[in-house]
Amino acid sequence: MKYHLQIPGKTFCFGEYAALVGGSAFLITTKPGFDIEFEASTEKQSCPFHPQSPAGMYYENNKEFYSSWQVTFKDHYQGRGGFGASTAQFIGLSYFKRQTEALDASISQSSFYKSIWQDYQDVNTQLNPKLLPSQLPSGYDLWAQLMGSVSTVKRISTDNGDVQFNHQRMVWPFSELEFYIVPTGFKVATHEHLGKLDPDSLKGLSQLSDKMMVSLHAKDSDGFTQGLRIWNERLTSLELVHPHTQELLGKLNQFSEIIFAKGCGALGADILFVAYKSGNQQRVKSILGELNLDEVYDHSDLWEQEVRVQLC
Repeated sequence: MKYHLQIPGKTFCFGEYAALVGGSAFLITTKPGFDIEFEASTEKQSCPFHPQSPAGMYYENNKEFYSSWQVTFKDHYQGRGGFGASTAQFIGLSYFKRQTEALDASISQSSFYKSIWQDYQDVNTQLNPKLLPSQLPSGYDLWAQLMGSVSTVKRISTDNGDVQFNHQRMVWPFSELEFYIVPTGFKVATHEHLGKLDPDSLKGLSQLSDKMMVSLHAKDSDGFTQGLRIWNERLTSLELVHPHTQELLGKLNQFSEIIFAKGCGALGADILFVAYKSGNQQRVKSILGELNLDEVYDHSDLWEQEVRVQLC
């Protein structure tokens, strides 16, 4: 018996640092994504993930369950960072275990997703006992990868100490604006970077990202791109944009066909989000190629389905 989960790659369009202090974020999920398979086995199994990763720790914590399953993970980005491989590994493990052991078939999708997020928070706390909660990964990417397509996520702390999430799966809202998601080939170790951050310096970003949501939901592309410019300026002033990314952005912003470009993720190092007016696709792709940025993903690569377990 074999089960299969497909999980998309993710990109923070904006909000990656605001997410750490409860702000809003806008994320895009794309193909080709990741596959994880669980095949029933009577042979002795070992963890296929790094022991100090969230997936590796979760596997170790639940090795009795996984001892009867051979777990295989496929990264269709072939190890290029920035698309959420580590989170996808964790989603696959937690989703499969929780669905297999589910006692309450009537649990809401939101509650099910939150239980996976809580598993993620627990292992990250276990891996990083000296860090503050605001220095741990936000888990927004986990929510986005579970939902697929494009989505907004915001964490809300309640008076009783609980955490809730406002999350919305949506379609790309701008008919006149297109985008490329572009791997840079450069990688920053996200968990190490988060551990060095001063959470107090990020609080203003939460207010800014919440304001940007107004333009997003109003489908105001001019307001949206202007908000992205302000966002990028703020990150630069906080020294949260890697010099390698700054160099690439400086080159891209010289071209009138490109409305806006920003780095995404930790220090904006791994991925670029490049926005342009509809109709300029080939010209912008050519510009990226001139900078040796040949691997690109666009609107046609959006991931349209939610994560689910499939019997092979």
